[in-house]
Amino acid sequence: MLYQSGYLTIKVYNLRLQKYTLGIPNQEVRVGFTEGLLPIVAGIKGSDYYVV
Repeated sequence: MLYQSGYLTIKVYNLRLQKYTLGIPNQEVRVGFTEGLLPIVAGIKGSDYYVV
C-alpha cells in the first residue's frame, strides 16, 4: 500500500537475490511519514523520537 500510494519507491532491485531496496522519495514524504504515520504504527509519542 505504501508503494502504491507513493510513500515508498524502488531504489534498487538485486536480480541475484531477487530483493528490492525501498526508499522514501523526497523530504516532504519523509517528514509526513515520520511525523504522521510512523508514530501511529510504532505506538510512540512525538516527543519520544527525533527526525533528522
